Amino acid sequence: MELSKAEKLILAMLCDIHEHLKVQSDIDSKLVKSALWGDKTWGLTWEYSMLFGGSIEKPEGVSEVVDILDMWSAIESYYGRLSPEDQQLVKSEVRRFGGDLRFPGFDGNDEVEGNYMSISEFLVNDLHRFGSFRGRDFNSHHPFLDMYRGMVKAFSKVRPQIPDSPLSAAQIISIFKSGDNAEAVGK
Repeated sequence: MELSKAEKLILAMLCDIHEHLKVQSDIDSKLVKSALWGDKTWGLTWEYSMLFGGSIEKPEGVSEVVDILDMWSAIESYYGRLSPEDQQLVKSEVRRFGGDLRFPGFDGNDEVEGNYMSISEFLVNDLHRFGSFRGRDFNSHHPFLDMYRGMVKAFSKVRPQIPDSPLSAAQIISIFKSGDNAEAVGK
């Protein structure tokens, strides 16, 4: 959603009035202000799609971040359900994260990954999507995007089977190895 500078100022002032008067409403003024300050007005179309004719905006990067968070959410969830033996097998095969198979985030020092980190934080903390990531630091301090892209490619092949068929240890290992291969060739 493109807003002029004047529209942003008017909305910010209306949010302040809304909060000061403690207006009970279906509109969350804190979310609106966060979207304005963080240049994430696309999030308003997600939260209030009924106001925008059901249209949901996905500017550059948002769809890819959603795919990455969806993949990591599934990996973490299904890894947690594996037997201790299968978890150990995955840990022994996937050494990149030192045995901690939790979403590490994006590199906040890189322009693209920094934007992806900001999108992730907004999705989780403001739009309350991907609740299992709430309270986490999304700055990995290391570039992982190439790896994630390779992992998502492999994950997309097994994604249609979930939740009817949970991810196995072999599938999780394969997803990670696809990421390692993608990072090695820079794709």
